[in-house]
Amino acid sequence: MISRKQRVIALVFALLFGVIILGSSLFVALESDHDCIGEGCEICLAVEQCEKVCADSGRV
Repeated sequence: MISRKQRVIALVFALLFGVIILGSSLFVALESDHDCIGEGCEICLAVEQCEKVCADSGRV
């Protein structure tokens, strides 16, 4: 049987996971048409990382 403490921990992790995915998705949506400076653009690198987080979350 699952204890109350385990349920709370599972809920916290689920909420944290959801916040990370939502935040990543929002960042990608908001920055999708930024003024890119070309190679080495930090926003493009961050968008790539966020897209990777969202893609990898489907494999969990």
